[in-house]
Amino acid sequence: MNRFAVLLIHLTLLGSLAQAKDEKPQNAPEQPAVKRPKVAVLVFPGVELLDFAGPSEAFAGATDEHDEEAFEVYTVGLTEEPVPSLSVVEVKPTYTVSKAPAPDILVIPGGNVVPVMDDENAMKWIEGLSQSKCIVFTVCNGASVAAKLGLLEGRSVTTHHSNMRILRLLDPKTSPRSDCRYVDHGKVITAAGVSAGIDAALYLIARTQGFDVAQRTATGMEYEHWVGFQSKDLALPSPDSHGVTSQPSREFKDDYSWYVLTLIEMIREKGMDAAVAAYPEMLEKTSGHEKEMIAEPGLTETAMWFLKHSRDQSVGLETLRFITLTHPTSSTAFAKYSEGLLLCERPEQAIEALKKACELSPENKELTEKRDELISKQGSSIKAIP
Repeated sequence: MNRFAVLLIHLTLLGSLAQAKDEKPQNAPEQPAVKRPKVAVLVFPGVELLDFAGPSEAFAGATDEHDEEAFEVYTVGLTEEPVPSLSVVEVKPTYTVSKAPAPDILVIPGGNVVPVMDDENAMKWIEGLSQSKCIVFTVCNGASVAAKLGLLEGRSVTTHHSNMRILRLLDPKTSPRSDCRYVDHGKVITAAGVSAGIDAALYLIARTQGFDVAQRTATGMEYEHWVGFQSKDLALPSPDSHGVTSQPSREFKDDYSWYVLTLIEMIREKGMDAAVAAYPEMLEKTSGHEKEMIAEPGLTETAMWFLKHSRDQSVGLETLRFITLTHPTSSTAFAKYSEGLLLCERPEQAIEALKKACELSPENKELTEKRDELISKQGSSIKAIP
């Protein structure tokens, strides 16, 4: 909220002051319109409230020396329907991805980002903007959306501390950092968890509109944690030797064990044999949700998710193969492995996996029909399962 709006509220002279503000002296020269950068804030079911509200407040509250709004801010939804956040607030999007004006800055908040990653139109829209002059600004695990599109490949980035390991699996070529509030690569800015979006937004305001605008914004928000109150150099830090700008912070640690991620990481780093050998003990010492996540159904669901969203399909596919090795009598395990092989465009090996599923469940007509359909498409030349 800018100072003029606050003044209107406190003086309770909304009507008269608004009218006075609109009046111009006679013969006053017309002032040329100043282009305000457009800021699109993506909202979706399960969006984290402060992830989008913090940056939105900063950009919307930013004013120039004439107390004019420095940015044009609007929300963009996957559909026109109101969006329930992870908290109690429901948001009515200003536009949909198909009708939104092209922004200069796109804010991708975190929360339950799966609806975004599963939405083909939204992902194409984001990808198209990333190829324009638009700055892509992610908050929290909104970085996962950018990772799927390859926008973080080869870059040092940040995200919420609980999302670091997931981000590495989504794009093994990225380098997540847990020691900073934000990392700026020019056209891609990633902010750490939740409140860090405010710090990154104030930095971006200073970068694009100047330090004074950012200072007024932080003052209006009474955001005492802004580093700019200490010095201008902290608000606009110099880039490193690679041209990357970041704001250091305390390092947050994820205190949740995430055995499902440990298992997938073990498959990749220590090899399949080591993971298979360690699996019984992991099952024995886990309980509740952790146990459900590494049991066959939960692990299969996780593997299929990574297969669909990771830049490296082997993350999901090798996990599916692991499940066939640890559940050798499960027709479901082999059927899912077959499905994964098809997604990786390995139809001949998919047939072999499906054959095994049919052997384990000969009464399952659906599996038999899938096997016969695949065989008829591929012919008799079939490679063995690796």
